Amino acid sequence: MSDAIPKTRALLSLVSKRGDASVNLLARRLSRHVAGPDSFLRLDQAESTALDEALAELATKYASDKSLSVRIIERSLNSSVVYVADPGKQRESMPAQRRVARAIRKLRESLSRPLVDYTVYVPFDGWRSDDLPRVFGSVRFTVFGDYHLRQLRADAARHLVAEDQLASRRSVVRDLRRSPLWRRPCAIVRVPARDHDAALELGRDEVRLRLECLGFFDGMVPYNYGAPYLIGEGGAGIATSVIRKVDRSFFIPSEAVNVSHFSLGNLDDGSLPIRRTLKRLNRALVAPAEQDLESAIVAGASWIGSATVGRPSDAFLKCMVALESLLLPVSNKGAISYRLRLRAAQLLGKTAKGRKQMRERIRALYRIRNQIVHEGRPNVGASQVAEARSVAQSAVVRIATRRGVSHLRTCQDLETWFEDRAAS
Repeated sequence: MSDAIPKTRALLSLVSKRGDASVNLLARRLSRHVAGPDSFLRLDQAESTALDEALAELATKYASDKSLSVRIIERSLNSSVVYVADPGKQRESMPAQRRVARAIRKLRESLSRPLVDYTVYVPFDGWRSDDLPRVFGSVRFTVFGDYHLRQLRADAARHLVAEDQLASRRSVVRDLRRSPLWRRPCAIVRVPARDHDAALELGRDEVRLRLECLGFFDGMVPYNYGAPYLIGEGGAGIATSVIRKVDRSFFIPSEAVNVSHFSLGNLDDGSLPIRRTLKRLNRALVAPAEQDLESAIVAGASWIGSATVGRPSDAFLKCMVALESLLLPVSNKGAISYRLRLRAAQLLGKTAKGRKQMRERIRALYRIRNQIVHEGRPNVGASQVAEARSVAQSAVVRIATRRGVSHLRTCQDLETWFEDRAAS
């Protein structure tokens, strides 16, 4: 039977053949340490390279679905390396080949741990607290408070651990009242994972996708501007600048940046197309459908929603990615700019004049897109970002709600719809 992790086996075999503690001066300068449960080891350059290759191999095999964190893989691999090298001479009577076989068996057991359900509390901001709690896409958005603290206290009491560990857990829960999470918005999501680091990343991914889909509606209804965001990935605050003039006068203005007043309740009061789009996104997130057009609509909304923070050029390109992915869903032909103009006009233009105007709008937007991508000219203004965002938003809403289009379920169906309109 072929070895499924040959690079890992090669690394452990290499380490098993090393000498005592001595390495040459060059190897010491290029080496790094690997820690095990009871000792550590200094690797030379060849061993360090083999370790990197083995780590990449194991990450591909065991972490491709993100249910296992790379940190756990690295920790388990490091322990295996130290076990085989045996720097403390605890297993010197055991043949090297047997140590390698046993280390690989233990490594596989560690990395093949079963999936466990985790409930992850993910902090976010940019959502009006008086609009919470809410549920969107099967994720609960709320404000962390006494109720959640009582749940964690009950967990600490029921979890069978030693008395000193129980006291430590109670202290950690008590300290949450002084943490940045206390009385702040958080999303509660359940994810299956193989370790808590992976659970946190998967939970953040799930929450991020939903926040970006809600951010898609930025500016589409009155008094509902800005978008919610994960802590650390956006932010609101007061920006203070200093502006000096050649005559030595100066200005120190302060302005609010990225201030968000998002409210799901305002979307509930929005126009019928907005409410229908929100309902369709919610349905697709709760029960992901097999039809790829549903996934494309969610992805398009996510791209647009993520364009609320960051550099204007990045936001512009995200909106264009959303537009191209929706209007050119399966086609790999050339003349992208021409077909994008044609299809935007077919989908969004209601009259001959409106279709002509839409073609010109797309032409101008695509020219800016090419300047950024091909010429490295990132000088994009707020009005140009707003224009790209408006067109991309309209495309998502039309595909999700327009009569004759909203019933389509696959990207191929949408491709056929566009081709039929072009032929007529």
